[in-house]
Formats: sequence, C-alpha cells, structure tokens
Amino acid sequence: DQMGEVDYGAGEPKGTSWHPHRGFETVTYMLAGRMRHRDNQGNSGLLTAGSVQWMTAGRGIVHSEMPEQED
Repeated sequence: DQMGEVDYGAGEPKGTSWHPHRGFETVTYMLAGRMRHRDNQGNSGLLTAGSVQWMTAGRGIVHSEMPEQED
C-alpha cells in the first residue's frame, strides 16, 4: 500500500485504521513524514523519514497505521 498523494475526500482521515493481518510479513518504509503504528496488545511505535519496520503478522492481532502531523 502507498500512503501519499491520494484524494481521500473531504473529512476522510488519511492512514489505515484498525485492521487485522494473519500469517504474513509486512515491511513498511517511510520516505518522508511520520506514521504511528499501534496494535491491540498495547504496542506502539513511531516511524519517521528513513525508518523501516518489519512485522510478522500473528493471528488475533489488530493494528492501525496513522500519519502524524509534524507541524
């Protein structure tokens, strides 16, 4: 998935709200900006420009990826 220059429509939040992944690997890399990753187990991390996150998706885990404003 690419978050970036996408027209989400008026009032629609950017990012990916709570959703499950089951049994596969995801890799997220940030070219610019900031994104907060959270899961339903209480884990959270902030990805910034140049960051890479590798996630092994387990069954029963729900997570979200939401951009954060820098200014």
